[in-house]
Amino acid sequence: MLSDKLISEIRAERQHSIDKHGKNSMEYLEGASPSWLAILVEEVGEAAKSLTYDNQDNENLRDELIDIIAVASAWVEAMDREKN
Repeated sequence: MLSDKLISEIRAERQHSIDKHGKNSMEYLEGASPSWLAILVEEVGEAAKSLTYDNQDNENLRDELIDIIAVASAWVEAMDREKN
């Protein structure tokens, strides 16, 4: 189960995306946009980078995993919006 703290962190990251990118934020993408995969892969790449032998930063890894969850949840919600 997702903890309330984790849900809050995911929401905060999604809001951060809006604050940083405005109308270019992932929150405004359509569910079928090919940009989703690029955004998600970028975040996965950042998580992978935090695991390299010269950069083992567990705190950074956790942050990157939150970013991955935020992107994936925004993508699913965009797809769900299009169904309605």
